[in-house]
Amino acid sequence: MLRLTAPYSLVEVQKYAQVPPGQILLLPSPDSEAPDDLFPQHVIEGEADSVEQIPCLDEGLLQTWENIRNQVGKLGLTDIQVARWFNQIYRIEVNLADFSSNIPPEKFTPEMLSRFCDSLAVYEDRLRQKLAKN
Repeated sequence: MLRLTAPYSLVEVQKYAQVPPGQILLLPSPDSEAPDDLFPQHVIEGEADSVEQIPCLDEGLLQTWENIRNQVGKLGLTDIQVARWFNQIYRIEVNLADFSSNIPPEKFTPEMLSRFCDSLAVYEDRLRQKLAKN
């Protein structure tokens, strides 16, 4: 006994009969809009937070930093001198390599840099006075 059953209704068969044979095999065109669950809302909102912000540095801070870098080189400070000064006053570890970048590392606050710059100016004056006496 032969049974022939079609999974399509007569209306669907008539609809397919009107389509040219080459187009029946083509997949339907995809939607141009992404489905709602493709990008969950928490991912979209979190995306803005994960974008790294461009740091904002004020001109005064950059000028102080540049003055410090110039004075450290001009005065010929040693690693021990710099490390001791920051350790005694702020209890942080600093060395001459920290002054090699064009912008101050995050461990330095503007107040720290300003105070260190003032201390370097005083140190330079003392060296000049010492040389003037000799």
